[in-house]
Amino acid sequence: MERKSIGTIFVCFLLITSVTFSCNGTKQTATQKNEKVIQTESLQVTYNISAKTRQFLNEFEKELSESNKNLKTFSPSKKLIDEYNIKQVNETSFLISGFIKTNEHFDKSNLEKSGVTFGQPSGQIVTVNVPLYVLPDFLSDKGIEYFEISTKAQSK
Repeated sequence: MERKSIGTIFVCFLLITSVTFSCNGTKQTATQKNEKVIQTESLQVTYNISAKTRQFLNEFEKELSESNKNLKTFSPSKKLIDEYNIKQVNETSFLISGFIKTNEHFDKSNLEKSGVTFGQPSGQIVTVNVPLYVLPDFLSDKGIEYFEISTKAQSK
């Protein structure tokens, strides 16, 4: 009799443990049919960037996520435009300027096809204008070692 009680207690313990752990896992909720689901692009950087560039990317991603738009249709706020010297090309196109340090794998042709423009190189250093919608590809380019956004000149 005592053996059955221990077996029963052990089985109950296993059931309770498995239920507890299964309830603590990652949950996925179903969305209603009329609910709009927006997936935002994530900006993964594969090389070194300046602190100011990191700050810009964090604020940019936050605004993009809150806007429920994609990179092609997103318009940054006036605050972001002013703070990070973003240039508006037309109603829906914005550029960020800066410079990059390149390596031996750098090939500007693919980035140029995407709309990135380059200044005259000085060794491995090149100035760039990057459309905001191209940022995911630009930030993962294997030929870039470092990127720093430009800042507005401050008069004293």
